[in-house]
Amino acid sequence: TEEIRRVVGNDLFGLFATTRVKLPADGVYELSTTTDDGVRVYIDDELVIEDWTLHAATRDVVTMPLAAGEHTIRLEYFQIQGGAALVVELRAAD
Repeated sequence: TEEIRRVVGNDLFGLFATTRVKLPADGVYELSTTTDDGVRVYIDDELVIEDWTLHAATRDVVTMPLAAGEHTIRLEYFQIQGGAALVVELRAAD
């Protein structure tokens, strides 16, 4: 939101976030991130995406089998300066 951006600024910050998702069925799922600077993503405490570097907007994708039911997703992200991007998507693989 604009208030968070006003307080935190656009540069030199980190973000830690956790959520739970409920998957409707067993299957193969695709998790993708688009980030400008560092990212780590864990599903159920397993590191599945790591690009903990300074970089321009980059898309990372992992495909994995996941069981139906609840899963915990944990995100770690940092932004140094310049462009910023953070998009996380989880969907059933085609």
